[in-house]
Parts: sequence; C-alpha cells; structure tokens
Amino acid sequence: MLKDNQGDGLYEEVIKKILFFGCILVAFFLLFLTFTAMWLGGFSYVFLGIGAITATISLSLIIWTPYKAKIYCIPLIVGLIPFYMLLPGKGSFNPNGILEYRSIADSGSPWFSGLSEQELVSMGEKWGYSELEKKSIINSGGLAKDYSEIKDENLYKQNASVVLDSWFFDRGHYWFYRPKHENRPLLIFLHGSGGNFKAYQKWFTPYAIKNDIALAFPTWGFGLWNEHQLNSRIQQVINNILIDCKIDESQIYICGLSQGSLTGIKTLCSGNLNVAGFISISGVPSLTEWEVGNIKDTPMLIFHGAKDERVSTNNTRKVVNTFKHMKSNIAYTEYPNEDHTLIKTKSDEILTKIFEWISIKN
Repeated sequence: MLKDNQGDGLYEEVIKKILFFGCILVAFFLLFLTFTAMWLGGFSYVFLGIGAITATISLSLIIWTPYKAKIYCIPLIVGLIPFYMLLPGKGSFNPNGILEYRSIADSGSPWFSGLSEQELVSMGEKWGYSELEKKSIINSGGLAKDYSEIKDENLYKQNASVVLDSWFFDRGHYWFYRPKHENRPLLIFLHGSGGNFKAYQKWFTPYAIKNDIALAFPTWGFGLWNEHQLNSRIQQVINNILIDCKIDESQIYICGLSQGSLTGIKTLCSGNLNVAGFISISGVPSLTEWEVGNIKDTPMLIFHGAKDERVSTNNTRKVVNTFKHMKSNIAYTEYPNEDHTLIKTKSDEILTKIFEWISIKN
C-alpha cells in the first residue's frame, strides 16, 4: 500500500514527465518548422524559431530539474528575445504615403508587423506554387522584385504588414486610396487565399491615381471569404469611407481575385450586393442558370488563364456562355498561355482594361 502523500508524489512525478516529454515534442516540431523556414529563405522566421526552440528546451530542463531552475532561466530569457517581433506595432509612419491604414473595428496595431511579409511571400513562392506557376512568376520578374520596389515607394502611410495578424485577428482592416476629387467611383478589391498582400496594392494603386478612382482593399484573414458575411463587410467598409470621403455611391465596383472572386460572385447571386459592376480575375464559381439570371444585368469583366490548375477555365467558359445567351453585359478575356498567377504575369494589361472600363462607365 502507498504511504501517506506517496500517491501525491507519484502523481506529481507523472505530470512532470508528461510536461517534460511534451516540451521535447514541441521542440522537435519547432525544429522542423525552423529548418523548413531556413530552406525556404525565411530568415526572420528562422530567428524566431531558434528562440522558440531554446526557450522550449530550457523550460523542459526547468521542469525536469527544478533545483537548477536559476541556471536554465538564463537561456529561457535569451530564447524569448526574438519574440519581440510578435509585440504590437504599427511599423514606420510615412506622412507622404498614399495608402491609408484604416479599420472598421478595432483600431489597435497589428500584432505581427515585426515579421517580414517579403520573406513570407518568398517562402510561399517556393512552397505554395506549382512548377508551372513558379516558372510564370520567375519569367515575370518574381515577387521579390515587387517587394524591393515597395520599400523605395511612398505607398503606405503606415508601413506595417497585416497578413499574419489577420490570420488570427479580425480587426476590420482595409487599405484605402483617397482620390484627389470628390464624387469619384470606388473600386473594392477582394484578395485571394493567403491574405491581403502588399503586392496587390502596389499593382492597383498607380492606375487608381492615374484615373482618380478610390480604392479599398479589405483584409479577411487567410482569404476564405464568408459568403454570408461578405456583404456586411463591404457595406461596413463603404460606410467607413463615407465618414470623411465623398464618393459616387452609384459607381461602386467589386474586383475579386481567385477566392475573393468565387465568393464575391456567389454573394452577388444571392442579391445581397448592389454594385455598378463586378470584375473577376481567375475565379468564376459554378453557377446555376437561376443564379446567372439573378446577376445578368450586372456588367461584368472576366479574366482567366487557360492553363489555370486551381480554378477550372472550362467552368468559366460555361458560365460566360450562359451570360452571353442571356445577352448580359459581359466581357471575357482568356489568356491561352497563362495560369493562376495571371494577376502578376499580365497585371499591366489587366489593370489597364479594368480602369478604362470603369472610367468609360463613369
């Protein structure tokens, strides 16, 4: 039989071992992530990973040998130093920046602005794209070139990344370009999967400046737009803009990329969006004839690459043919040699057509 308090001691020993081996497993997982980040070239993420591994191992040794806790507290503290990159911060402020950092909800700072968006994009470029897409991106100059140029441009008033922050928190964030004159059209861009990357604003903003058109880039986490909440978010963004910027409310356009387009068109079909026109880039969902009938009177501009491996071009052709059968106001451009990276590889041609289309209608 167990003596008094012997059961408690055994219980504490079991808990200690569980915590110790749990820390070791977490350390191995962090090691795997750190090596992956190193292989992909995400050096700020490697720095954070090394710190996390050091802190986790130190914590495991403190649990296993509590009588040496003072010694192991030193590497624990050192390992926590890289976590300063996760502290709240809005990045550098540039009063001459063109794009405003705005929020319809919590105006607090992004939590992860200390981590490099450029490195995150670079890792995604190496890991997330197919071989065909990688080749297309490289042939068009690569995304690294865009991010290098962003650093040299006066584009953002608040030069912070919101991508990682928005994966965990919805602050109702959006970037906004304010036109020089009042009563101008507004174009709202719905980003695709991955997040609201700065490359989108870099590509779109010069054309908005040239045509004096307001631009809004709402942020929606990883890009998995919720069809039932999208209309509400768009209306919130519009209402927030109208507080201090007078736009032409009869000339509001939506442009969706990939998942942003798929969800945007579905929301449009439900009758919950009232817009002057919709632009789809690499993302037309399957639609019933009834759904097409619901939006047949909405002018649409559609772009798709014939070699798209993520969203079927065949489906887009089918939907476009249904629109044309109903004599809808639709313009479709298909690029025979392009894939899902169309917005990057043909950005100048596509954006020229989009802003000319809006300007003509205005």
